Amino acid sequence: MSEEIEMGLTGEDIKKRNELSGIIGLFQTMGDNTADPRAIAESEDGRLIEECMSVMSMGEDSSDSRAYWANYEKGLRKEVHGEGLQKWANYVPLAAEKEPERKFPLIFCLHSAHKPIQLTESYGIM
Repeated sequence: MSEEIEMGLTGEDIKKRNELSGIIGLFQTMGDNTADPRAIAESEDGRLIEECMSVMSMGEDSSDSRAYWANYEKGLRKEVHGEGLQKWANYVPLAAEKEPERKFPLIFCLHSAHKPIQLTESYGIM
C-alpha cells in the first residue's frame, strides 16, 4: 500500500479532516456516533457553543478580541497583562465605569499552564 501520509495522517484521515470543518466537524469529532452532529450544530446550544469557540481564533489582545468583549451582552473591557507564560487577563464590566459605587462579584478562572487565555474564554464563563 502506497498511501500518502501527512503528519501521521493517511489520505483517508486527511479527507475526513477536510470534510469535518467548522462546528459540525467539531461535534462529529467529539461525538460517539449516537447523536446527529448537524442537528446539534443547528440547535440553540450549538449556536452558543460556536459563538464561544469563535474567540479561539482571535489574538489575546487583538482589536477583534477587544471589540468582541465590548459588545458581548452588556460589555466587558478586556485587559491583558504579563508576558509569555506569566500572561493573564482581567475582564471588567463596562457598567462598573458608569456605576462606580455598584458592587460586582470577583471571579477567578484559571486556564491552566501552557494554555492560551482564549481557551478559558471559549468555555463561555466570561
